[in-house]
Amino acid sequence: MFKIYKSSARSGKTFTLVKEYLKLALQANSDVAFRRILATTFTNKAANEMKGRVLEALALLATPELVGSKSNILKTLLLAELSVSESELQQKSHHVLRAI
Repeated sequence: MFKIYKSSARSGKTFTLVKEYLKLALQANSDVAFRRILATTFTNKAANEMKGRVLEALALLATPELVGSKSNILKTLLLAELSVSESELQQKSHHVLRAI
């Protein structure tokens, strides 16, 4: 399945890509499903930023006491879209982060 997101600068593309990437990685039955997900950007700088945000988001989701306001939005969206409990999201995030 392919999804294409097109929008102007500073409109939240990276946030959307990170959320969709995490959704795919966290809903999978395997902790290493991230290996089969391809997210492309137009620059190496954008790719590195997205990679950093994915890792940061997983770390925040895996450690609830670190969750801030920006990650709360992501957490709320993932909880709703994945239909999982907070503890399930935390556990799965921890497993995927460890696997990465």
